[in-house]
Amino acid sequence: ITGNLLAVTENPRDALGQLATSGNIDKSVWIDAVCIDQSNSDEKGIQVALISEIYSRASQAIVWLGSDTSDHEDFLWLNNEFLAGIGLYI
Repeated sequence: ITGNLLAVTENPRDALGQLATSGNIDKSVWIDAVCIDQSNSDEKGIQVALISEIYSRASQAIVWLGSDTSDHEDFLWLNNEFLAGIGLYI
């Protein structure tokens, strides 16, 4: 997509904007909604099957859950307690 315009929905646009302001935009970025043709069920099936491999090769993963902060407390619990607890068993 380098050098070309691509129409994206609000969520990937907001994520890319946040990456740009955080200084992480100079890295390669995989955005499922952009990299997988969402209108092609066959391609989505193939790509979703490869997600584990794609993310396992990443040196860093940033998860974007959206710009809405109304359930910030729920996220903190999920991140700090739930995921930390799962990490004990993985």
